Amino acid sequence: MTHALTIAATATSGAVQGVTTSFIGQGILGTLALVAIAFFFFAWKREATRADAERAAKDDLVKEFLDKVVPSLTESTRAIREFLDRTRNDR
Repeated sequence: MTHALTIAATATSGAVQGVTTSFIGQGILGTLALVAIAFFFFAWKREATRADAERAAKDDLVKEFLDKVVPSLTESTRAIREFLDRTRNDR
């Protein structure tokens, strides 16, 4: 995936124009193929951006969970252990 981005980033204006001319030179099918490639490239790029945003939101949620819930669970476990110890000692 990153290899394709590297190739796309290093493409010069002349290279892009040459590829475009080659596709358009094939007639209506070449033009449709060029439009389809452009559409799918931008759709893929949009999806990758969305996935990155979702991943960042998930990471924030996990961090919040670890910061808030885990200490509460630890404290409740300590309280239950203390309660059980006192109950056993009262027998």
